[in-house]
Amino acid sequence: MNQTLLAVFVGITALAIVIQMGVLIALYASSRKTGASLRSLSRQVEENVLPLFRDLRALLSETGPKLREAVDNLNVASATVRQETERLGSAADEIATHVRSQATRVNEMFTRTLDRVEHTRESVQQVISSPARQVSGILSGVAAAIAELRGSRKWQRQKSAMPRDEMFI
Repeated sequence: MNQTLLAVFVGITALAIVIQMGVLIALYASSRKTGASLRSLSRQVEENVLPLFRDLRALLSETGPKLREAVDNLNVASATVRQETERLGSAADEIATHVRSQATRVNEMFTRTLDRVEHTRESVQQVISSPARQVSGILSGVAAAIAELRGSRKWQRQKSAMPRDEMFI
């Protein structure tokens, strides 16, 4: 029995080894297919992707300094625009201040001119009306003298009517 049992165990062990060998052969075949597939994929990556990375690296090495310079130029331009904006703002404020002071000055000059014109008008009116009153008084006196010499009653009526009219003014 021992022999039989030993033969059965040896047979089972041999069968297990044969099954393991089949599995290992299948794994080997599968790994060869996978390896071939990976080699093909690796070749495609080397042929297509690596040149793209090399070109990209070259492009970045060429454009990197230019991009840095462009960014620096933008920073300088931004600072310049900011300074010019501040300068224009202060200039606009200064212009507005000058315009206000000039407007005030023009207003004062215009007011003084109008005052002088009014004063001149009053002076001219006084200069013209004073002699006119004197001439009128003289003419009235001459007319009264003539009327007295003639003895005209008409003049008497006008003479008495004049003060009444003046009283109603």
